[in-house]
Amino acid sequence: MGTADGTLQRRVTWLTYGAVLLVGLNNGWLGPFLPQIARTQGIAIESAGLLLSALYAGFLLAVLVAGGLVERWGGRVALSGALALLAAGLAGLAGLPGLPAILASAAVAGLGHGLLDVAGHVLIADLHPDDRGRLTAALNYLNVAFGVGAFLGPVLAGFALRGGFPYRGVFSLGAAAAVLVGAALAFTPLRHRRATAGTVERTGGVLAHPIVWALGGVLLLYIGVEAGLGAWLATYLRAAGGRTEAAAAWTVSLFWIGLIGGRLLAGRLAGRLATGPLTAGGVALAALALATLAFAPAQPALQAAAVTLIGVGLGPVFPNAIAIGAARFPRQVGPLTAAVIAIGSVGGIVGPWALGRTLVAAGPRAAMGLALGATVLLLGLLWLAGRLSGAPAPRATPQAQPGTGVR
Repeated sequence: MGTADGTLQRRVTWLTYGAVLLVGLNNGWLGPFLPQIARTQGIAIESAGLLLSALYAGFLLAVLVAGGLVERWGGRVALSGALALLAAGLAGLAGLPGLPAILASAAVAGLGHGLLDVAGHVLIADLHPDDRGRLTAALNYLNVAFGVGAFLGPVLAGFALRGGFPYRGVFSLGAAAAVLVGAALAFTPLRHRRATAGTVERTGGVLAHPIVWALGGVLLLYIGVEAGLGAWLATYLRAAGGRTEAAAAWTVSLFWIGLIGGRLLAGRLAGRLATGPLTAGGVALAALALATLAFAPAQPALQAAAVTLIGVGLGPVFPNAIAIGAARFPRQVGPLTAAVIAIGSVGGIVGPWALGRTLVAAGPRAAMGLALGATVLLLGLLWLAGRLSGAPAPRATPQAQPGTGVR
C-alpha cells in the first residue's frame, strides 16, 4: 500500500474511532438524562427508561441485516450510513414531543448503533486475521473509543444538568457531530484492499455451531447488564446514596472510566494470557463489585470504588467474546460478528426494562442484586464457551461474495 493510501487508511481508522466514540456518548448520557426527559415529556420515569429498550430493538434489527449491507457497500459507506441514522435518531430525541415519537427516534438511533458496531468490528478483525493476540488487543482498543465516549456522556450530562442546559440541546449537538463525521467518511475514499475473510459463509452456517450460541449468550447477559447499569445507575445512586442528579451522573462516569481501563489492560495482557481466562477473571471482579454495591452500606467512596471496578471487570467482555469467535471462525468473521451481536442485543432490550422495573417495584438494592445474578450466569456461559472452543468448526461453503474492504 502506497503512502497516500496509507494516509487515507489512517484517516478512515480515526474517523471510525470517532464514530464509535459518538455511539458511546449516546449510551453514556441517555441514562443520566432520563429524569429530565420524563419531566419534560410528562411521562413516568420507567416509561422514559423504555428509550434504552427501543434503542436496542433498533440495534437488533440493524445487526440482522448489517452483515449483508457491509458486504454490499463496504465498511466506509456502511459507517457513513450508520452515522446518518444516528444523527436522525438524536435529532428526533431532541425535537419531537410524546413518548411514541421519542421511542421511534431511539429505535432509529439504535439502527445506526447496530450497523456501525458490525462494520467497525469486521474491519478491525480483517486487519488481524492470523494473530489471535493482536486481534484481541485491536478489538479491545477499538472498544476503548466506545468507552471514552460513554465516559464523557455522563460527564457532559452532569455539567448540563448542573447548568440548566436542556437535554434537547445536548442531543442536537450530538446529531451535528454525527453528520460531520459521516460526511468526512463519505468524502474520504480509500481503494478496496482485499476481501474480508468473514464473507465466505453466511450467518446461517455459523449458527450451526454451539459456541456461537454460547458467545451470543455471553453478550446477551453482558449487554443487558451494561445497558441496564448505564440507564439506571444514576437513579440508583440518587435513591440509595442521596446524590444530586449531577453528582450521580458524574459517579456513573466512573463506570465508563473503569470500562476503558479494563479494555486497555486486556489489550496489554492479550499476548500473555489466554482470552477466556482473562475475560472470566474480569467478570469475577465485576461480580464482587456488584455484590458490594448491592449489599454494603451506602457510603459515597465505597460506591464510587465499586462502580469503577464493575467497569474494569466488564470492560473486556464484549471485544474478547468477538475475538474468541473470530479466532475460532477466521473465515467467517462477518457472519460470526453479526450473529453473536444479534443474539446479544436482546439483552439490551430486556436488561434496562428488567432493571428499571425491579428498581421501581422492589427497590434499588434489589435491582443491583438482579445485575449481580446476571453476572454470575455470565461466568457460567464463559466456561461453556471455553469448553466448546475446542470442538471442530463447521466447514465453510465457498461462495463468490463481494469483498468488504474499506471503500
